[in-house]
Amino acid sequence: MINKIDDMYTYFAKREKRFGMNFGLERMNELLEHLNVSHKNLPFVHIAGTNGKGSTLNYLKNIMMEQGYKVGTFTSPHIESIKERIMINDDYIEEADFLSLFRKVMLVIEGMEQEDVYPTQFEILTIIALMYFQEKKPDLVIMETGLGGRLDSTNVITPLLSVITNVSIDHTNILGNTIREIATEKAGIIKENSFVATGVKDDEALSVIVAKAKEQNSELFRLGEQFTADAQQSRQNGESFVYSFGDHQLVDVSIAMIGNHQIDNAACAITAALLLKEKYDYALSEGKLRSGLQKAVWKGRLEQISKNPAVIVDGSHNEEGINTLIETLQNRYNDKKVIFVTAALADKDVASMIQKLEKVAHHIIFTQFTMDRALEAGEFAKQCRNVTYSVLEDYKEALDEGLGMADQDTVIVITGSLYFLYYARPYLLTGIND
Repeated sequence: MINKIDDMYTYFAKREKRFGMNFGLERMNELLEHLNVSHKNLPFVHIAGTNGKGSTLNYLKNIMMEQGYKVGTFTSPHIESIKERIMINDDYIEEADFLSLFRKVMLVIEGMEQEDVYPTQFEILTIIALMYFQEKKPDLVIMETGLGGRLDSTNVITPLLSVITNVSIDHTNILGNTIREIATEKAGIIKENSFVATGVKDDEALSVIVAKAKEQNSELFRLGEQFTADAQQSRQNGESFVYSFGDHQLVDVSIAMIGNHQIDNAACAITAALLLKEKYDYALSEGKLRSGLQKAVWKGRLEQISKNPAVIVDGSHNEEGINTLIETLQNRYNDKKVIFVTAALADKDVASMIQKLEKVAHHIIFTQFTMDRALEAGEFAKQCRNVTYSVLEDYKEALDEGLGMADQDTVIVITGSLYFLYYARPYLLTGIND
């Protein structure tokens, strides 16, 4: 019997180990039918992309919240609590609501399993989110895909508009080995007679998205073409830029999240907000758009959780994410020694990851966390060639060692996997705040 959230964690861990990931929309459609979920009446924005989905979602959410709208969001993975995946404005789904909906879904799943049909963890969470939003009736629901898009469980929705942040190589065992194949999966969220905003810059990926939008008779808005984000400038507490889209021009737009990539994410969110206003009559004022952007923060994405000592947590786990992390460290912390504490999943290209970290690292501490897909610290460390390193299997000891090496000339960076941050971030915050 599932009586508390911890029971749900145990259930999902066993389920993932038994069934793994299995993509397709058949099980989701069956769940929708059995549970009588009328999700088609909800106003959705759907976001896909290799990186930047969560940040873009959060910018758009805060813009619309500032305007006074009630905004539902569905994101993954979680950093602190599974409840944060399903939210209304800044409030997590209540535990009692989560458990109640979970039990309703389980009654249906038990019947499906009698027919050898096994919904995945992500499908279960998606259907719970849709049931919750159906009940709470938010003014807007922003949903982030899990992986890909075409066969992702969230792709049962019909959104007002879609956003594709970017496309790069990741999850090749699932999405394909080439940019074209991966872009095809991401572009699968584009629906007929809709609107699409994209920050994709890769020519090959963009050609796929352009073709899909044309096939679906959907209007496409491209960063660098229909909308722009120029005159970029890094500031102590974020970034600033000039945004243009048609007759709209916003000078000195300010965001609190750091990194040039966040400017692209914010520009996609602004475009989505303006499209909601122009195509669907949502209210939007410039002042509230600006204040919403400024309030947006996102856990675990180049997040500085301490200034003294300087500690950054970042869930970079693929090539583009690591490149962005390295670029930001070079731009913002080039006068400091960088010490990494890192743990990763075994299915990632960790050799390439370490090569990139070595470009800026003074020292690397390898560790691990409890998860079937996690890589052992000793195996991870074998990839290190050009800087000093240490291996501590206990992640708490590894984090303590990193903090112990901190001084005013050092920045400590915890990275390698968002799943690692689930363990590391709360421990760090407790230690730093004590």
